[in-house]
Amino acid sequence: MLNQGEDEVDCGGPCTACVTPAEKTALCLASKGATVYLRKDSVCIQCKSIRNNLGRYINLINVIDCENEDDEDICDDMLEALEDAGKMKGYPTWDFYGELYPGYSLLRISKEVGC
Repeated sequence: MLNQGEDEVDCGGPCTACVTPAEKTALCLASKGATVYLRKDSVCIQCKSIRNNLGRYINLINVIDCENEDDEDICDDMLEALEDAGKMKGYPTWDFYGELYPGYSLLRISKEVGC
């Protein structure tokens, strides 16, 4: 049974609070203070996967586009922090209040932070 106004999501009956899995994941990550450092180029397959899986809901979390010149300094600082911590540098990198998780897929970071 589809919900009011929904043509793709079945939550088991009429409800106003029904959300898609992508929206639920994005809302959970946002509630935990997620920032994700991504690259839009085709080299970063996981970055593309995160964007595709979250779709329009990616806008619910703080996204730093490391291909954007305006964000270059922020991305350089993140990469330096990874190096200082002895962690692998790369993309995507998730940031939860200063705790950095480089190379984590959407599924892996969701499990790691309880989403």
